[in-house]
Amino acid sequence: MTTLINIAAIAAGGALGAVARYLVTLGTNQWMLKTGGHLPMGTLLVNVLGSFLFGLLLMLLLKLHDTQTLMRLFLLTGFLGSFTTFSTFSFETVALLQSGHTVTALVSIAANLLGALSAFWLASKLSTMLFSL
Repeated sequence: MTTLINIAAIAAGGALGAVARYLVTLGTNQWMLKTGGHLPMGTLLVNVLGSFLFGLLLMLLLKLHDTQTLMRLFLLTGFLGSFTTFSTFSFETVALLQSGHTVTALVSIAANLLGALSAFWLASKLSTMLFSL
């Protein structure tokens, strides 16, 4: 049953995750503009890093038999749910396509999908090794 405290935990994590995503993306994209690149590295970074952290934390919480706590709602649903971003990825990909950067758009698609999936897989394997000790 959803309680007010559960909603508050998700909202607090979501607010912090959104601010973290904004700051990471802003800093990374400003750096990319200086290098002359068009690939939206900020979105790629938050999606891959967020997927890695999600996999690591999920496996840790499952190892602790901790599946319904406020910490899980705060970290996974709230913080990492708003830290990673599929909507921004979609917008940036369409913008690249519309501006004629087709190859960069395809690289972005592949990097986000393969990077995020690989990061989650790696984190789950790493956490299994670390937390089984």
